[in-house]
Amino acid sequence: MNSKTKNILKYWRNTLADAARVEIELKKVIHLSDAKIDFEKGAVDPQQAWQLITNQENKINGAKGIESKEHEGWERLDQIPVLISMFTVTPIPQARDWIVEVSILA
Repeated sequence: MNSKTKNILKYWRNTLADAARVEIELKKVIHLSDAKIDFEKGAVDPQQAWQLITNQENKINGAKGIESKEHEGWERLDQIPVLISMFTVTPIPQARDWIVEVSILA
């Protein structure tokens, strides 16, 4: 096996290992599992959008130690980045075992 192929395999193995380590804790992430989305307009239900923005405002200001909206340092948001996913992915335990085996082989 030449060094270029070996480097590609190492990169692939490391990418799989990095992906296996990432675990998004949904309890810590602001999310809506029942979002009402109008795909033709590209819009989320206004009430749910307001809920997301309010939650993000509380999270940002809470991290700064600001708890009251009347505080002069309260950061107000009028937009936030949103990731829309049609499905969620949960790793299968067997897949994680396989990734460990791959890293041992290389």
